[in-house]
Order: sequence, then C-alpha cells, then structure tokens
Amino acid sequence: VQDAITGYYVTAAGRGVEIALLSAGLLTGVVIGLKLGFAVGVPLEVSGDLSVSAGRFGLSLAMGAAAAAAYALAGYAPLKTLPLAGIAGAAGWGTYSLLAQFADAGPIASTGIAAVVIGVFSGVLRRTTTVPTLVVTLAGITPLLPGLTAYRGFYQLAVQGVAEGLVTVTLALAIGLALAAGVALGEFVVRPRRAAPVPAVTNEAPDAERQ
Repeated sequence: VQDAITGYYVTAAGRGVEIALLSAGLLTGVVIGLKLGFAVGVPLEVSGDLSVSAGRFGLSLAMGAAAAAAYALAGYAPLKTLPLAGIAGAAGWGTYSLLAQFADAGPIASTGIAAVVIGVFSGVLRRTTTVPTLVVTLAGITPLLPGLTAYRGFYQLAVQGVAEGLVTVTLALAIGLALAAGVALGEFVVRPRRAAPVPAVTNEAPDAERQ
C-alpha cells in the first residue's frame, strides 16, 4: 500500500500478489490445523481481550519495545538501531493502547494514528541521523500488526461460519491499510520542503527593446 501511495505501482502490484499468496497459505494452514484439532477432540478457542490496568499497560509497552527490537535484530539490523526500534515500537503501541482502550477510538483509527506517530519518528531520524529508517519503521509497526485479528478471522471461517469470518478478516485488512497509510502520512509530514528556485534578476533589456 505504501508503494502504491508513493507511486511505485508495479512494485505494489507484485507485493499485493505476494501478500495474497501468503494469506491464502496462512488461511489454508490454520483451517487444516483447526479441523485436525477438532477431529482428535482437542478444544480450541481464541482468547478475548484482557482488561485494562496500569500494570498491564506498562507491561505491554515493554513487550512492544522488545518485539520491535527483536524484529530489527532478526532482520540483521545494526545493533545501534535496536534502541531506536524499541522506542518506535513502544511509541506506536502506547499511542494505540491509549486511543483504543482509554479513548475508545476503535482499532482502525487507533492503528492509523499510531502509524502516523511511527512515521513522524522515522522521518525525524532520517533528517537528523544516518540510521536506516526503513528498519525502524518496519520494526516499529511490528506490535501493531493484525496477527491476532487475522487468526481470529481464520478461526471463525473454519468454525463459526463464513459471514463472521469475512468481517473479521476484512477488519484485519483494514488495519493493515491503516498502518501503511499512517506511516506514509507521518513521513510526508516531516519531509524537508525545498523552496522553489527564484529566477535571476538582470538589468539587461529584452532583445526587442535593444533593437
């Protein structure tokens, strides 16, 4: 989505096909696993949301930072970027949690605003440091990825029916779109602006006047 927003349509189309194939593989694997579990009598259930508390909020911030730093490390990022990736992950997850749990802004809007925060943070790093900002951006959105929502949708498709599953899978897709659009918007906001060149002023008269 970010490639499409920034004008790289061929790359966006290729990655869209890749995501569709990966999603189809995930859906097939999850559904087969659930069917096999039910066949042998293993009860499976997707856990609900946890209650909100100050302790859990602080713990989730720490885990968001750890997840972002671990993603950067798994992607062979330089060690100096790991603290920045952790800060980005904590900032994004903290923004999302405050909006979704305390302000009741909804998952899509909360994710989009949190992605804008990560995009602004990455854009500022690009202007002030030599740190590869793509690593920080990808690591920062790791805690916000709709993995649980997608799995819940696959579970509903396999167990509860197509209607409920499609709604949840569509929600996961919308969260992914909000992530891409929010990061792109945040980086655009802090992008350095170049002033238009001022034409040079001379004292020479036009050719017609000189003739």
